[in-house]
Amino acid sequence: MTSLGLLLLSIVLLKNVGTAHTAVSDFANQGWRVLPAVLVYAVLGTSLPEEPLFRGFLLKRLATRFGFAIGNLI
Repeated sequence: MTSLGLLLLSIVLLKNVGTAHTAVSDFANQGWRVLPAVLVYAVLGTSLPEEPLFRGFLLKRLATRFGFAIGNLI
């Protein structure tokens, strides 16, 4: 139910964003030639910063407070 609710919320939000500037709009309508730039952006802009933040900072604190299994689940 939570996943369905979040899906519906994201659909409503995306419909209402309109012409807002997003990361996707930087690469829109440029074809396959921007694939290397998209991959670099995905690694450097999202996954690389997430690892130290979530695994290195938040997970350590959650696992200490709630235990390993619950901390990972959260």
